Amino acid sequence: MRLSTVCAFLVLAIYSLGQTSLGIVVEPTLNFTHIGLEPKNLSDSFSRMKSHDYTVGLGIEIRKNIDRFRSYSIIPGFHQTNTLTALENLQFLDIVHPQLPEIRDLAFAATKRAEICYRQMYLGSQFLYNKQLKVKGVNSKVKVNIGGGLGAFILFSHDTKVTTEGFTINGNYTTIIKDSTGVEINPFLCQVLLTADFTIKVLPSTDLVGGIKATLPVTATTSSQPKMTVWTPALRIGIRQLL
Repeated sequence: MRLSTVCAFLVLAIYSLGQTSLGIVVEPTLNFTHIGLEPKNLSDSFSRMKSHDYTVGLGIEIRKNIDRFRSYSIIPGFHQTNTLTALENLQFLDIVHPQLPEIRDLAFAATKRAEICYRQMYLGSQFLYNKQLKVKGVNSKVKVNIGGGLGAFILFSHDTKVTTEGFTINGNYTTIIKDSTGVEINPFLCQVLLTADFTIKVLPSTDLVGGIKATLPVTATTSSQPKMTVWTPALRIGIRQLL
């Protein structure tokens, strides 16, 4: 029922009155994680959080013009956030993750370290209102736009990826944990979005798109303590075809 409703909504959006474009948007994304201060003992356990990680988002843009300078976009797609921690100078019998056995690899290595990546995967949509700026001295084939709106996503999968260096766990350098990952993830993600991009007309009905996106999370990434919130500024690269 949900799928049929979404499909019907998209069809109506495409074929309703007004000039419509259809495109593909790829978003290389930086992930910065903010850790809540309480409770302090749990916050300290994440003190080895790495400064950032990278993900890629993908969406299908349905863009409808209101007039010459204004439009709105609906971008259903995939969104992922990562939180990355690093454990350094590990020793024999240390525990990397509660769901994994202690280190029993006796192999000699200069350093033993591990990276633990908490990965959240979402499906949802971005809803944007766009305005074309009047910029003097710019080639007529180039348009500059700014936009704002909301992103709403539903969690469909999450796991923890453990990567080791200098030792193995159960004979593996990479382990994926799908149950009892160590954090409880909020099933919904809501963001305030701000965008700025430019389009270049390469064919009469085809534009290339490039720009940036800033996000302001409304909901925390985790529902467990300490609260973790992932900020995801991104580049926006795409192609748009006038229907």
